[in-house]
Amino acid sequence: MSVGKMAKPSRPGTAIHEKGQRRVEEILDAAVRVLIEEGYGLFTMRRIAEEADIRLSNLQYYFKSKEDLLNALLKRTVDDYNAALSNVTSNRAGTPKAQFQRMIEYLLKDQGEKASCLIFWELWALAGRDPSIAGIMNSYYDAYLEKMAGAIRSVSPQMPKRRSQRHAGVIVALIEGASLFRGFGKPRRSSLSGYERAILELCDRLASESIRDR
Repeated sequence: MSVGKMAKPSRPGTAIHEKGQRRVEEILDAAVRVLIEEGYGLFTMRRIAEEADIRLSNLQYYFKSKEDLLNALLKRTVDDYNAALSNVTSNRAGTPKAQFQRMIEYLLKDQGEKASCLIFWELWALAGRDPSIAGIMNSYYDAYLEKMAGAIRSVSPQMPKRRSQRHAGVIVALIEGASLFRGFGKPRRSSLSGYERAILELCDRLASESIRDR
């Protein structure tokens, strides 16, 4: 998913009217560009106002602090990502196994997106220092794990719920960790040739109970 490119819900607060809602989205789009292209070190209210082509006072009308803006940006990113995953998993075409495979393929393909990789790498780093960001990220991963566990149970209805949750945790950790080797801008290592196919096969085995935990 290209972050910030999906349809977005209205934001609460000062953006009550359509014009205000549009302005909030323009500000958040500008904030995404600054965070991705320049990093958190240059993620300042003044720099974001400049990127959005508005006055600092206008920006502060919608977001009183950098923390408020960052939390709104994170919430939009997480909401968009959850919506994308829901869209993939709600597609009823094909067998449950085919739907599960599409979900895994989508997640792996998304790792090639510059925006997706860079913004999540920044957010992971920030979550280690900011409890509010950590809380939002934890909620995102809770929803992510539940979607994955549900997809696994669709493939293997006989699998106990607790086991599907454990297998979902392994799959999510595997996919998220894979971005360190195959995410946007990462060098392609000849020693990892076939890495993606191995991930797909392992995920299939975890979903079909070919791998049994104790």
